[in-house]
Amino acid sequence: MSSFAIKLNKSFDKNLIQEAYFSLNHLKTKPANYPGDGSIAWNSLAVYSIGESKDILNAALPFIADLNLELRLVRFLVLEPGGIISRHVDTFLSGRVVRLHIPVVTHDDVEFMLADLRQNWKEGEFWYGDFTMPHSVHNRSDITRVHLVIDVAVNENLIKLFPEDAIPQNLQKKLNIEDQFDNDFLDRFCCNFLMPAGFKIPGSELPALESSLIAGFKVFDGDFCMFVNDAPMVKAVPVTENKVSVLGFSAEIIFEYTFENDKPKTVTFNYGGKSRNIELV
Repeated sequence: MSSFAIKLNKSFDKNLIQEAYFSLNHLKTKPANYPGDGSIAWNSLAVYSIGESKDILNAALPFIADLNLELRLVRFLVLEPGGIISRHVDTFLSGRVVRLHIPVVTHDDVEFMLADLRQNWKEGEFWYGDFTMPHSVHNRSDITRVHLVIDVAVNENLIKLFPEDAIPQNLQKKLNIEDQFDNDFLDRFCCNFLMPAGFKIPGSELPALESSLIAGFKVFDGDFCMFVNDAPMVKAVPVTENKVSVLGFSAEIIFEYTFENDKPKTVTFNYGGKSRNIELV
């Protein structure tokens, strides 16, 4: 059995989950990827994010709430016919957070690769995947592929979902990780800001934005992450009382803050000796 993809000791009525999805698909979706990363026709329908109300989650997906997991992010990820999720890794999952999948609607012609192995996850099954490994999807079918994707912090209830002989070694380590920073200190840096049209992330191969995009910093189970389209993109770390460094790029990227009443007042983006004011929203 691969340690990168493990079927959990739980499954769900696929009809029930499909009904839940269709009851919510009137809600606004957002692109699930950063613009220009090569993904095509991939969107996210957010049900719950840490710190927000669980009303929609409890009403539409009570069987998820009943698992007693430490939920951090719950989304339906939707890939249209012909859609592509470009090959990438999710580096922000290297702390205490892991990602679980429940296929809601899928097809044999969906090419889903994880750690260079093709996956064949069936509707209603519950899966753990190590998405810090390279993964990609190409929907070669004529149906819309939908997965319910759940980010959770590792706890004992999660570990009990694994077959006894297939518990990943790193899960116990994640269970014992201590916070690097006090949450009150991290909360000072939390804010949303506008990435304007023409903005290009330095040190990356991503193209300049064609239109503006809302991003932000948020505490994600003891980790400090930069969010784009309501989903964590990369980790960040405070380096001084008023500066945050974004990790995962070849060049150093610093956001410098001024505060008023311990809340962000201004934020400046610094890179390579250049600086740019960021509009808070």
